[in-house]
Amino acid sequence: MSTALQKNNESRFSVAIQKDEYQKLIRDTLAEPRVRQRFIANITTVVANTPALQDANPGSIISGALLAESLGLSMAPMLGYCYLVPFTEAVKGADGKKIYLLDQNGNHILDENKRWKFKTEKKAQFIMGYTGFIQLAIRSGVYKKISAFAVKEGEIKKKLDPMTEDMVISFIDDEDERDAAPTCGYVAWFETKDGYRKVMYMSHKKMVKHADKYSPAFSASAYEKIQSGDMPQKEMWKYSSPWYTDFDMMGCKTMLRRLLKKWGPTSTTDTKLSDAIMNDNCVGKDDGSFSPIRLDDVPKTPLPIQDDPDVSDIPDISEEYADDEEIDFDEL
Repeated sequence: MSTALQKNNESRFSVAIQKDEYQKLIRDTLAEPRVRQRFIANITTVVANTPALQDANPGSIISGALLAESLGLSMAPMLGYCYLVPFTEAVKGADGKKIYLLDQNGNHILDENKRWKFKTEKKAQFIMGYTGFIQLAIRSGVYKKISAFAVKEGEIKKKLDPMTEDMVISFIDDEDERDAAPTCGYVAWFETKDGYRKVMYMSHKKMVKHADKYSPAFSASAYEKIQSGDMPQKEMWKYSSPWYTDFDMMGCKTMLRRLLKKWGPTSTTDTKLSDAIMNDNCVGKDDGSFSPIRLDDVPKTPLPIQDDPDVSDIPDISEEYADDEEIDFDEL
């Protein structure tokens, strides 16, 4: 993206956030003036530092940022608590139907897959991060232990038994060797303070398929090109999403979200964890409400930038422990 265009898009958001409807939304959500000032400064900085986000719908950006504020989660990228992720979605008319593109002769314009192209708009999707879910789970006061991690090839000594949930993993001792080893899958597990335990596992292969099928932006073919070094360096700016830059971290996050959503108890007094699970992967509207992404409203050849796949449940197939040579989940 050119510097001139980037500055133009930055100023576009700076102007948009001053509009009466957005200022009212911010005032209605954040009563304290100093909190509002800090919020506006923070979200403006996030947009300025994220080129792919700068031409997204301002309402979706502001609503997503307000949700992060209500959850008490910083959007600082280095923390990984939550993200605002741009994607393209269909624009619909007053009748609620997609607006299809026509050529000068009134014929439908076709995309690369020979399907009718439709008008789209870039919006910001609210994405929870792995550490964000951990933070909210800890704050809820319900969980004694909770974690998720990538499993390397050769570490599984006993596969997860779906009946007993027994699983044995022996970590590679050498940290450098372990970091270099290919990932074969992902584990998420928790134990509540009253002794309730649950474990989930998904293979890396299935995680890639899951992301490719359910993400409105992630492309398995693009991911494979990046991993093999075949993606031209000049194209890499398009693939700044954590799903491309840190697949294992996002794989852990997806597993943790699925585990908490399906099996995790939540606090009756602190609803932030359940709010995060409910609104994760959703898109904010101008009024501050959220709605899930409809996959048929996303182009089949989507914008290849940031996103997270877990917008739909799929039936399950089933802190680092540096000092533990072997983990038996039946003993946790």
